[in-house]
Amino acid sequence: MTRRKILIAILAVTVIASVYIAWRFLAYEMEPYKKADSDTVDKISTKTDEVEWYLDKRYVWSVKGNPPPCPDPIVLKSPADMRYVNAFLYPGQPRGPEFKNHGAFKYPRNGSLLTATIPFDAYVVRGSHVVVNGEDQFAFEFTAPCGIKYFIGHLRVLSPKFQDIINNLPQNDERSPFSSLREPVAVFAGEVVAIEVGYRADKDQVFFDFGVYD
Repeated sequence: MTRRKILIAILAVTVIASVYIAWRFLAYEMEPYKKADSDTVDKISTKTDEVEWYLDKRYVWSVKGNPPPCPDPIVLKSPADMRYVNAFLYPGQPRGPEFKNHGAFKYPRNGSLLTATIPFDAYVVRGSHVVVNGEDQFAFEFTAPCGIKYFIGHLRVLSPKFQDIINNLPQNDERSPFSSLREPVAVFAGEVVAIEVGYRADKDQVFFDFGVYD
């Protein structure tokens, strides 16, 4: 086999692998949204109208109502205390057996008391409480009236406001990790979501996930 044929074969395998990874990612990420029902609709009250953001049957982020424009430019505050962050995980990477569309901020081993905060005014629309290796792990999804959606996960000890939210939701499992709030809760940039993140048992796993979607 010539060198040219070998290169073509390698390229073909790479393309097929990339398509497969993308397909697996979409299948995994869209599973909770396959039914366009009340559990997949983010109903948010604005000053002028009630806005409903949802994924339609084609998985297109769609809206009912009159959403306000997003700020221009859109600026999100860092949800992590950047004075102490010592590593990043970038979105759009295969990590372990899965393709991750979110990133993460990692703190040093002694950073368990560092916080995760709200980066952008929005509403809490879903929450999650799962037990991983015997430890409580919490996560939240947020939607802004203008359509920006973001996610913060792997939280360990919540602030009182967010603990109250979780107390009104069922404990989840990995097959159905999120529950919708009956009424979205308004949050504002700078609010503390959690005062401890990551895992207590593994001092090298002091981190939290963060993803932004439009």
